[in-house]
Amino acid sequence: MGSKPTPIKDGVKPTPTSAPEEKPSQTILNIIEKVKLTTEPKLWRLDSMPLNEDGSDRVEILIGRAPTRDGSRTFPAVVLRLVRGGNVVRDYVMSAVPVAYLLQYVLEFANTKKIHYLYDFSSAFKTTSRVVNAEIEEGEVE
Repeated sequence: MGSKPTPIKDGVKPTPTSAPEEKPSQTILNIIEKVKLTTEPKLWRLDSMPLNEDGSDRVEILIGRAPTRDGSRTFPAVVLRLVRGGNVVRDYVMSAVPVAYLLQYVLEFANTKKIHYLYDFSSAFKTTSRVVNAEIEEGEVE
């Protein structure tokens, strides 16, 4: 497919840590089941990260099923919704599968320095944006 990625040599060895061994909540299990059983676009608000003092600018983390760009199908997704002044500015839609691998890396393998490298690199680029047309279930996931 392509050449192997070049490892960043920073002299820091990975510090494996285990992800929490807790059982998933019934709430998230119900959401997973709903996403598996339907093809309808629907999102649940997992959390919100304020970007200013009053919270009118924020990033919302949504999970659920999002439509493809052409609307022909849907897929399990994590959506980062940028809200400015209370208005949706853009949605960054990611398939749940690569997000799962990235989170596994962050939780189980990466050291702090590598996480900062990943953050710095990702922050240096912007992606094409779009707003997802999917119903949002009210309330937050507990």
